[in-house]
Amino acid sequence: MSLNLLSTTLQVGKSVHCISRFIVGFTIGFTRIWQISLVTLSVVPLLALSGGIFAYTTASFIGKVRKSCVKAGEIAEEAIGNIRTVQAFVGEEKAVKSYKSALLKTYRYGVKVALAKGLGLGSVYGVLSCSWALLIWFTSGIVHKDISNGAEAFTTIISVFVSGLSLGQAAPYISGILKAKTAAHPILEMIERSRINKALKVSGHTLHQVDGHIQLCNLCFSYPSRPGVLIFDGLNLDIPSGKIICALLVGVVLERAA
Repeated sequence: MSLNLLSTTLQVGKSVHCISRFIVGFTIGFTRIWQISLVTLSVVPLLALSGGIFAYTTASFIGKVRKSCVKAGEIAEEAIGNIRTVQAFVGEEKAVKSYKSALLKTYRYGVKVALAKGLGLGSVYGVLSCSWALLIWFTSGIVHKDISNGAEAFTTIISVFVSGLSLGQAAPYISGILKAKTAAHPILEMIERSRINKALKVSGHTLHQVDGHIQLCNLCFSYPSRPGVLIFDGLNLDIPSGKIICALLVGVVLERAA
């Protein structure tokens, strides 16, 4: 957990670094040759759009992967914690099938995450390459028309290109931040949840006198995995108030389990 926290903290710092470099690079570019910076600025919305789509799709799929992993873990934990019950009712195959089904969903979402990352990063760096080619072509025209010399043009093109590259490099870090935010959402929701329990509310029907007489009449019960096998078939149990009852429940299912 500490390693994940350290990794997320580093990604926050790197994303701030990339965004700051983007702002400083364009500031230098506009103070040198504003025409080149203006041309590069026209490509920034496309770059931001591709990076934003990449971060959004990755975060959404990562959230689904985490939910499916949690579901698979719950199935395994429940089966191992109740291994005697699972074995008694011959539920090993059903538990294995449920676990495989949960892992299959995780695998499918993982493939989609990998595909989204590949297409997202590819589109970001594709836009960067096209913007580099556009800058080279436009700068050659500026130098040819004696608007500026080669040194200032080269300084400007490097500044604005590095700033655009920084915006593209910030996309994976922002994706990591969104990943951490997605993982922390259920925890924060649990923390911010109202602490007032429904049982503590004064509203509702209040009993003036409670008699501790418990009576079970014709109780029938079976597990959902084996609805045809009744655990309790017409059970009648009477527990008077203030009495301690010692009862031994013996049935066909319990004999098989023993």
